[in-house]
Amino acid sequence: MKRVFTILVFFIALIFTFSSCSKIRNSTDGLNANATRGKWKITLFDESNKVKTDLFDGYVFEFVSNTAVMASSSSYSYNGIWSSELDDSELKMTLDFGTTSPFDKLNDDWHVESQSNITIVLKDESGGAGGDHHLTFEKL
Repeated sequence: MKRVFTILVFFIALIFTFSSCSKIRNSTDGLNANATRGKWKITLFDESNKVKTDLFDGYVFEFVSNTAVMASSSSYSYNGIWSSELDDSELKMTLDFGTTSPFDKLNDDWHVESQSNITIVLKDESGGAGGDHHLTFEKL
């Protein structure tokens, strides 16, 4: 009986461990930690089934603790704001570069499809006939 109890306690502890990791990955803390560690490039920008990733070629993105984001190339630097939030238990990342083209195309509250230490995959489910938008950041 003690052995069965010990095994049961072990499995319960194991379940709590894995569910905690999942919550961290799907929390604003997890997104903030991932985004602010290092520099990123855009490896996919798909606007309504039209891939326009080349608009951001040569730009490096740096996220600063849930407030500022900077896009820079060898010649130019643009500042924006970013934030993360849980909306109805769904993790979102909001980007706002104002009216500066082409960065204004990134202005949105993106649904976080997935994230890791090396990628952040975002999607905007556009209403109407506009089609979905997809955005992927990959760590340099």
